[in-house]
Amino acid sequence: MQKYLILPYKGPSIPIGLNEPLFVSLFKTDSEIAYKQMHRMKVQRISKGGSEYIFSDDKVGLAVGVKGSKYNSGADIVRKVRQFGFTNIVLVKSEFDVKETSEVISGLVQANYRYKQLGIQSQKQKEDDEHQGIFNLVSHIHVPEDLYQEPQFQEAIKLASYKLYARDLANSRTAPEYFIEEVRELAENNKKIQIKFIEGEDLKHQNLNLFYGVGKGSIHKPVLINLTYRGNSDSDKITALVGKGITFDTGGLHLKGYGNMEKMYLDKSGACNVLATFKAAVEMNLKINITATLGFAENAISNTAYKPGDIIRSLSGLTVEINNTDAEGRLVLADCLTWTQNLYKPSAIIETSTLTGACAAALGDNTGGLMSNDKKLANEIVELGDQLQEPFCQLPVTQEHFDMMKGDFSDLCNVGKGKVCGAQKAAAFLMNFVEKNTPFAHLDIAGPMESKADKNTNPLGATGFVLCLGDSYSLFEGELYWNSYPMLLQQKLRKENPQSSVEILAQSGFTTGEMLEIFRSYLFQESYDRVYVLIGVNNQYRGQSQEIYEQEFTEIIQIANRLSKDVVVISIPDWSYTPFAQEKRTQEERNQITQQITQFNRINQKLAPGKYIDISRLFPIASQEDYAKDGLHYSKQMHQKWVDML
Repeated sequence: MQKYLILPYKGPSIPIGLNEPLFVSLFKTDSEIAYKQMHRMKVQRISKGGSEYIFSDDKVGLAVGVKGSKYNSGADIVRKVRQFGFTNIVLVKSEFDVKETSEVISGLVQANYRYKQLGIQSQKQKEDDEHQGIFNLVSHIHVPEDLYQEPQFQEAIKLASYKLYARDLANSRTAPEYFIEEVRELAENNKKIQIKFIEGEDLKHQNLNLFYGVGKGSIHKPVLINLTYRGNSDSDKITALVGKGITFDTGGLHLKGYGNMEKMYLDKSGACNVLATFKAAVEMNLKINITATLGFAENAISNTAYKPGDIIRSLSGLTVEINNTDAEGRLVLADCLTWTQNLYKPSAIIETSTLTGACAAALGDNTGGLMSNDKKLANEIVELGDQLQEPFCQLPVTQEHFDMMKGDFSDLCNVGKGKVCGAQKAAAFLMNFVEKNTPFAHLDIAGPMESKADKNTNPLGATGFVLCLGDSYSLFEGELYWNSYPMLLQQKLRKENPQSSVEILAQSGFTTGEMLEIFRSYLFQESYDRVYVLIGVNNQYRGQSQEIYEQEFTEIIQIANRLSKDVVVISIPDWSYTPFAQEKRTQEERNQITQQITQFNRINQKLAPGKYIDISRLFPIASQEDYAKDGLHYSKQMHQKWVDML
């Protein structure tokens, strides 16, 4: 069996500044390879099992024994990395499969978050710290090329980024009108989105009286926001997401006490998470039809606020007696549910809200409550939650709970009889507003809406708990044509010799000097029949002199020669030198780039005589008009020519 090794070139990175990078290796607990790696790094201590962190004297390597939750292991890694002041992480090796490694990186991204509104002086200090390398949130993560190309990895990272978006929305101290502008901006940037607003008195005019009643005591007008995306033209079915968005909850005339009101800006978390889920579905081009209805209001005190004892007719026609003004979220949701069903006739409804303290008391801070009228839908949500480390516990909703919500002077009351089973009573109330035979799931995230400490994947503040995309979670469409050369080479080698072993060590965005750091921290355990060194044209021109470039390139070739008697060096022209990035370049600028490529090739031919393949002729500097004719086809052709030449 032939063994090949593909060494790094300038490739992709996750855009989440570059300082000295920290090289990270992920090992299974009690891995023999881990101990060899640690010994080679001359570590001060070796710990067995668990998530133990081993640093060499110069603090450039981190070997992690991963045990238990992969998400939490990633979170632990980023905290340790930040503790030592690094902002640039390089994943060198992982003993885990794509799914598990993706979960580690996802956990790292989720934990690499901090929300803080700064004053002018503090903002200036933050910028100074960033400039001096003191500010230590991780800014770049570099991963192996083959991992980066995996759709499952792309999905995991994208969902992690949307979770951070949900946190930003929930942590913000904002009023309902803020979200009007947020949604308008989202729709302006994506023409696939249709939006609708019902604001202030218009809610009352359209008979959304429960919704209007909750928000009428505030100077900030309540608003219903609806977003719709149709990504599956082959189906008429549409799934509805509904979210509670109480931007601040004083409790109304049943005023909350000290210790219970301060964090009530988080009472909009349900709507914020739904908006993030919708944004994810649209921007990931999921093949689904989805509509999201968000109910934003501020539950405030004034002479116009709704009162205990009020009887209000809902949009559905059912009347509701107000027993407690601090049970306002279910009122907003009731009208949102009816409005959504009247307009869209959804095939299923998933509603998310920070609805009851009773649910948090029953399930704690890490588990959401799930109440549903459909077993299949409930099981899908539980399964998805387990995949994403967002666990749900299903609670029963029985006829007893429906009976407890009947009113003495109206069809329903908003709190119900007795001081027990508050979570199920609230769910039963909402189910009165769901049409018969419509699958419905109520997700109560009152407990996990907030992290009270920097723990696991959640820093202090809003968590972004529950990004529920249902069956569409695994759907990711689109191809990456740029930065795919190592994968193309690997496929070619395996096609020519199916029994061959092809190992890729292809990292992201590096100069030749950064490549050397990878080699020095990586444990090569065997020799190879052939070693391919892929090197980007632009490496020479990233802030280093020609003399330094030649020294570093020479050492790279020396390392490759020690690994194999057969070394091939192949140039990968940087994407900025291709027609993709040439649209605004003048002819003079294009001529300069051509000269740079020519000089680059001459240097490499001199330093690697007989080993260097010059492929720059495959990349003519085309004009904007040439590329505009069929840019995607041009990219595919370019890659195919590169493979054929090999």
